[in-house]
Amino acid sequence: MKTLKQALLISLMAIVVGVSVNFVRSDGLPVFFSEYTNTADGEDTGQAEQISIEQGRAILKIGQSLFLDLQSADAFSKVHIPGAINFPAEEIYGQLANIELQIPKDTEIVLYGVDKEDSAPMEVASLIEMLGYRNIKIMAEGWAGWEEKKI
Repeated sequence: MKTLKQALLISLMAIVVGVSVNFVRSDGLPVFFSEYTNTADGEDTGQAEQISIEQGRAILKIGQSLFLDLQSADAFSKVHIPGAINFPAEEIYGQLANIELQIPKDTEIVLYGVDKEDSAPMEVASLIEMLGYRNIKIMAEGWAGWEEKKI
C-alpha cells in the first residue's frame, strides 16, 4: 500500500510540475481544444480547412494525401473511403507517437468521421496540429456525406 501511495504522489507531483512549466513557457501547449475555422481564403492560420465531399474526392483522385478515417475499427471494417487508413478517434492518445514517427510534417492529411455531427475530426485536428502538422483538412460531412453524394 505504501508503494501505491508513493506512486500516486509522484504522479501527482509530475502533473503539477508539467502543467506549471507549460504555463510559464512562451511556447507552451494549449490546455484546451480550440475551435477550427475554415481557412479556404488561403490564409495560413495553422488551423484545419473544412472541405466539401467534392473537394475530398478531387484530393483523393490526385493521390498525394493521407485520408484518416476516425470511425471505430468495427465501422471501418464495414465502410470507408478507398485508400483511407483507420485511425479510431477513441484511440488517438495512444497513437500520437505513431503519427509523429510515420507521417512527415508536410503531408496533406484529410480527416473524416461518421457524419457532420461527429466532432472527432476537429478534436484530432487540434491534437495533430500541436505536433506541428499544418496541412490538415476536415471533410466535415464524414462517411455519411461521402456515401450520400456517391457518383
